[in-house]
Amino acid sequence: MKQLLISGFLVALMATTAQADEHEREMGQPADDLQTAMDLLVLENARLDVLLEKDQLSDEDLAIIEGMSQTLSNALARIHEEVGEMTTMMEEVQSSAAEGDEQGVRESGQTYLETIQPLVKAPVAPRHHLDDNDE
Repeated sequence: MKQLLISGFLVALMATTAQADEHEREMGQPADDLQTAMDLLVLENARLDVLLEKDQLSDEDLAIIEGMSQTLSNALARIHEEVGEMTTMMEEVQSSAAEGDEQGVRESGQTYLETIQPLVKAPVAPRHHLDDNDE
């Protein structure tokens, strides 16, 4: 009886895994945040580049590319959404600067810099104030 339960569990697990693979091919991997979207973009672009180097694409290759293209679409949609939010943040910085609101500029500017970080290669390092460079 115990072996029957274990066998049944394994069959159900394998079916779930197959469904997950099929779901990923149809829906792609989700890009829940900007960093994940950027990571997926880099990874899937590299995989696509390798596959496109082949002289002949098999049916399996085409199925892989289908899933990858959906994952890339998900990543690009997330990036588009996040860049739209960054644009709004930068408009807040601009508006605060125009109003002479130093605190608003600092808060909005810092939020913007933190949010855009996954899109820039090098971290945005704090700079010393020009007056502090008397060394």
